[in-house]
Amino acid sequence: MDLRWSVANYDGAGDPPAANRRRRNALMASTLIGLAVAPSAAHAEGSWQSSLSHVATKYESRRWTDRHTDANYTTATLGGCSRDDGATFSLNVELRRSRTALPDDSYGTRNVNSCTYQQPTVDWGVPTATGTFFNRYLHYDFGTISANPVKAAY
Repeated sequence: MDLRWSVANYDGAGDPPAANRRRRNALMASTLIGLAVAPSAAHAEGSWQSSLSHVATKYESRRWTDRHTDANYTTATLGGCSRDDGATFSLNVELRRSRTALPDDSYGTRNVNSCTYQQPTVDWGVPTATGTFFNRYLHYDFGTISANPVKAAY
């Protein structure tokens, strides 16, 4: 029996270094394969899901912090939209960045009218600034709307 490896390279688990190396290489290969086939949404910095119930225009969503630790777009998805009095409506989502003692930054509005019969996803690309963001839902100045689901990813 060759004992040269047993003192200098022994890991204490009972296996010679060659077996440890093979096991480590197999683990690294399977990890890399898993990362290669994982969907990109799994790497998003964050997301949330909620609903809207009887909200007036300019209603603001929950707030979230985007530190831009990834390159994913900021998106909003709405589905099952309805106006509570049954009337037709136009619905837009505005992405805003909260700023203390200053007016909020607006990244623009996106139309989600098709959310009555689909679940459209709209995006604002990757915002250039980090900070606290929120969505504002805009529709006619009268009446209220409901939607489920309401999602955001960033």
